[in-house]
Amino acid sequence: MMKKLQGLWTWMRSGHQMKKKLLVSLLLLSSIPVAVIGLFTARFTSSIILDQAYQSNMYFLRQNEKEMEGVFRRLNDLLFQFTYHNYNSDNLATLNRFTNEDLVPANWKMVLQLGDMLNVVKNGMGQALEVDFYSPHYKKIMTSDGNILTEDQFNDPKVLNESRDHPIGSRWIDTRMGLQVNERFTKPVITVICPFMQSTGNSLGGAIIIYFDASELSRLLTLPPEYPSSSMFIANRDGNILMHSNPDAIGNRLNNDIVQELNSLSNSGGSDDDFPAIGKYTADLEGERRLIYTLPSGTKAWNYIISIPMDALTSKPRQTLYTILLISLALILIAIFIALKASRNIYEPVQRLAGKLSKGQTEGRVGDEIQWLDHFVSRVMEQNQKLSEEAAAYFAHMENYRLHQLLLGNPQDSASMTGWAAGQGEAHYALFLIETDQLMLDKTYSRTDQYLFFYCIQNIAQEVLRLHSLIPHILTMHPGLFAVLIPMAHPPGNELLRTYGNEMLSAFRRHLPFPVFIAASHSSFGIPDVHDAYIEAVRALRYRFLLGDKETILMNALEPRLAFQVDVLYEQEAKICAALQAWRIEEALETFDLLTETMKDGYEMTREFVTGFFTRLFASLIKAAKHQQNKAISPETIEPLLLSLAEQPTISDMNHYFKTVIIPLLTPKPEDQTAEKIRIVQEVLDYIHARYDQDISLQLCSDLVHIHPVQLSRIFKQIVEEKFVDYVIAYRMRKATEMLDNPTIKLQDIAEKLRYTSVQNFIRTFKKTTGVTPGQYRKHAEQQAARSPFPI
Repeated sequence: MMKKLQGLWTWMRSGHQMKKKLLVSLLLLSSIPVAVIGLFTARFTSSIILDQAYQSNMYFLRQNEKEMEGVFRRLNDLLFQFTYHNYNSDNLATLNRFTNEDLVPANWKMVLQLGDMLNVVKNGMGQALEVDFYSPHYKKIMTSDGNILTEDQFNDPKVLNESRDHPIGSRWIDTRMGLQVNERFTKPVITVICPFMQSTGNSLGGAIIIYFDASELSRLLTLPPEYPSSSMFIANRDGNILMHSNPDAIGNRLNNDIVQELNSLSNSGGSDDDFPAIGKYTADLEGERRLIYTLPSGTKAWNYIISIPMDALTSKPRQTLYTILLISLALILIAIFIALKASRNIYEPVQRLAGKLSKGQTEGRVGDEIQWLDHFVSRVMEQNQKLSEEAAAYFAHMENYRLHQLLLGNPQDSASMTGWAAGQGEAHYALFLIETDQLMLDKTYSRTDQYLFFYCIQNIAQEVLRLHSLIPHILTMHPGLFAVLIPMAHPPGNELLRTYGNEMLSAFRRHLPFPVFIAASHSSFGIPDVHDAYIEAVRALRYRFLLGDKETILMNALEPRLAFQVDVLYEQEAKICAALQAWRIEEALETFDLLTETMKDGYEMTREFVTGFFTRLFASLIKAAKHQQNKAISPETIEPLLLSLAEQPTISDMNHYFKTVIIPLLTPKPEDQTAEKIRIVQEVLDYIHARYDQDISLQLCSDLVHIHPVQLSRIFKQIVEEKFVDYVIAYRMRKATEMLDNPTIKLQDIAEKLRYTSVQNFIRTFKKTTGVTPGQYRKHAEQQAARSPFPI
């Protein structure tokens, strides 16, 4: 046994924290319920025993009161036969007869009769020491012993005074020690005075005086047999003990604390069940701490009291408590033994599982298998959570990207988009293009506010369409232009498209402080046809400056002549923007002249049409210049330009204003062009260096700097003197050499980090770039560790 305990102690000190936690948990789970049940049972049993003690003491208190009241009731019965007076007869009551004559030898017959009567009363009361007859008229007292005494010889003035002062009703004088009364008594006595009135008149006729032996009365007090060391006594409200189960204690006085409790209980009245309330409290009595039960007398100013030593009262509950606790302790020890066995049986499979998962490797292992498993599972869960989040974000981005590319006319992924439809057989799609006046937004609101408005536009459109049980898919084509694609089971007609679009326009007008334009189209041949619908809706948006934001624009609902004229104007506008974006200023000016000449020749246009078109052209030129220079024109500059443009009276004046004011403002200087090219390339280089381990393409970088991919490729080669793709590969190989210098990084990990689908492709590219394979480079680097890195 000692060896087992020593082994357990060594195991507990071995640093296996989780093992100890497991053991402690099992110990607590097995022992706490037993301990709680044991304590509860012990306390509950103790409370039952104490309650039984209370009930038992209540019974004995009431029995003692009943016994004592029976003694005094017997006295009343004996006296009643001598004091009864029949007012309907001429015969005097017996006692009144003795008051009419003096207690002298001449009246010897009457004296003998009185003596017989006194002895009858004394013999009827076994605890009476003496029964006396007091004749106040003759001031003499006759005792049951046959003595006739004067008041002075009687030597108990207190009794005589009480007799004279209270002629009606019995009077009690509490226990007095014998020597305190007269020489006739050596025992403590309780005195009862029973006065009687004269048969004629209301004056005192006489009194019967009974001296009870307090010690003999005390023998009537019974104690609870289960508490032999307890005491039963009767005390008055002054705390004087009148009777006591131990006669030697008669005449003693209780301490002030107990007297205070007695008086408070006597003044509190009875309980609800018409019995006097029983007090319960603890106090120091007879040299020890005792539990005291007190019952006030219902007829006298007495208290019946039982005092039980606390040790005697609590001995049985304590014994029961200890017994139950010992049983609980034994059960706890059994539970501890079972917990020890269970902890070992539980932990062995954990050790085997940890060994299998670690595959014999100790790298990263902590001292405890459970803790290691916890870290292992946590890492796996974190990786899975990260993969799930990345996969969800990737699929959402991929879905949006595919749909975005599909709308722009890149159909290679259109087959995978068929699963996006809300239901099978929904081969028709309604398309709405929602556009804001971006020029007005740039002039009025900050970029943050604009994005908040864009968010509101998407939410409003979604809520309006969901009222018709439609499931829209909303894409941001670019800031300020949103595509809403809705799968439908039947081809939507112009009226249905106009209804949905006008409801969205109405909601936009209610909630947004700027105009919003909507063009609508639809695809009748499923996903592959949505690009044509998108192109048609884009063309329809060209007429927004003419038709306004009051109605949804439908391309096939426009007049053909108006559509042709607007298409020609927009074609020339596109040429102007392309030339300006490519820094071909002369070509842009020539095309602008051609545009104004076209508008003059054969076009029937209102003033509002011309102003709206040139305002739209101004916004397009600003956008082209921003993509070219990555520099936005401030709203403070745009607003006066727009006001001046609106004041130009003719098309020729507008042509002159554009050529002399607006286009020169948007055209960079030659030195600015070179600086801008360097800035664009540097931004692309920073992006490549920061994200070399991600997918990088020319299209992605051109979107980053807002220029055409062909233009970016030309500028990149001009500044870096290397093609874009070649630079990306070379930079990745440079990072590969840095990782190869670390022998702990696997070749597979390097290939995956650099976005190669296989190790073979990485090796082939590395050798083509550096002239050696990765393995050869690593071997050479290990040999030349102190020298410079292997050159690329």
